[in-house]
Amino acid sequence: MRKVLIGGLKHESNSFSTLKSSIEDFNVIYDLSRDPVTAYLVGSGFKVIPAFIADAPPSGLVDRGAYEELRDRLVGCIESAGELDGIFLDLHGAMEVEGVGSGELDLVKSIRNVVGYDTVVSASFDLHGNIPEELVEELDVLVAYRSAPHVDVEETRLRAASLLVACIEKKLKTSCAIVKPPMLLPGECFVTSSKPASFIVDALPQVDAKTGVLASSVLVGCAWTDAPYSTPSTIVVAESGFYDTAVKEAKILALELWRRRGEFKPDVDYGEPEDVLERAVRCKRRPVVISDSGDNVTAGGGGDVPVMLELLLENRVKESLVAGFYDPDSVRTCKEVGEGAEVKLSLGGKVDRVNGYVLDVKARVLTVAREEVLVRIEEGVDVIVSSRRKAYTRLEDYMQVGVDPRSYRIVVVKMGYLFPEIRRLAARAYMALTPGFTCLKIRELPYRRVRRPVYPLDGEFEWSP
Repeated sequence: MRKVLIGGLKHESNSFSTLKSSIEDFNVIYDLSRDPVTAYLVGSGFKVIPAFIADAPPSGLVDRGAYEELRDRLVGCIESAGELDGIFLDLHGAMEVEGVGSGELDLVKSIRNVVGYDTVVSASFDLHGNIPEELVEELDVLVAYRSAPHVDVEETRLRAASLLVACIEKKLKTSCAIVKPPMLLPGECFVTSSKPASFIVDALPQVDAKTGVLASSVLVGCAWTDAPYSTPSTIVVAESGFYDTAVKEAKILALELWRRRGEFKPDVDYGEPEDVLERAVRCKRRPVVISDSGDNVTAGGGGDVPVMLELLLENRVKESLVAGFYDPDSVRTCKEVGEGAEVKLSLGGKVDRVNGYVLDVKARVLTVAREEVLVRIEEGVDVIVSSRRKAYTRLEDYMQVGVDPRSYRIVVVKMGYLFPEIRRLAARAYMALTPGFTCLKIRELPYRRVRRPVYPLDGEFEWSP
């Protein structure tokens, strides 16, 4: 029986964050029996060898020792599996390892050193992956999500798996073309349900339909990863006899990205924190949701920059909520005093010490939950304080502390673009250009390793693929 191994190592790395990911930060899943990819491959007549899929929340660089331990463990699983017909890899694409660079490139090259190039290797990627040109030479198949926020994760993984099966069964050889327009494009400026991002993504099925083409992808990259390959990628995978088609289509997609470079922006009104709050206060509809974009924990933000919280307090904006604030010490203090107690807290500046600072407040503990607490500061502002960096992307997240965000006038979330449930409940949405590890004012960030010239850091210049 033909054998396929499943494994993965995923992380989105923010070079401007001081938070490193250690081995303890990775959640390692060994039981892949219920994974949809496993079910698909078994149903296709393959014996599946499960390795593991390890994933850690977005943060700064991955600790080299942690990465190498996980890499060697995965490569060891491959060595123990014996002869393999194929390998399915679940990757992110923006894993930057201290002293190594692209974790994905190093991982795939390490795997090739074991299995050679006769074993088919297919990988799924996040839309925000940074892809070195050399990586496409090491993979037979590469496909990426087509949605941001990501609602097609399993669909993409299954697409990569189905192409793995096709390559094995039909003995297909592939050619991958990649073009990288020299631009930095934050994910908050590429929401795929809005123009112009939708124009780019909607063109992909037409590319897939071309003779000889197996899959096409556009990856916008992670603009907060300071690396030579941190630019968008247009990638077309074709049967080996159709490489010219792959190159042509990848160039067309890249040129469209480049042509529209000045059009990409957040899909909601945005501005300086003070201006955004003023507009939100004037809004008569509720709730108004404000993205604290510079402290976006879904892209490596520290989660404890108090700029928006301080503005709410200074302006005494009652019926407002901040979700959430990362501060394990404050959670512990609130648990010790219990619900209903008055407490003094020092919030902020413990994790992001570059952009954050300490904000001393007096509060009453309203709710104590397992990992978080809800407090009400004297000025009438409620804050969900969490013992882990957490994005409050679903109503269920708020319900953990008995909170319904729809009951508030203003809700501040430490995110960039809004995830579907929160977007639907927002009567009006704004994005505050706050400071933090995920600052959207990328011209102000201290880039040192990106390939120059690059737009918009170097203004306008001519480029063709």
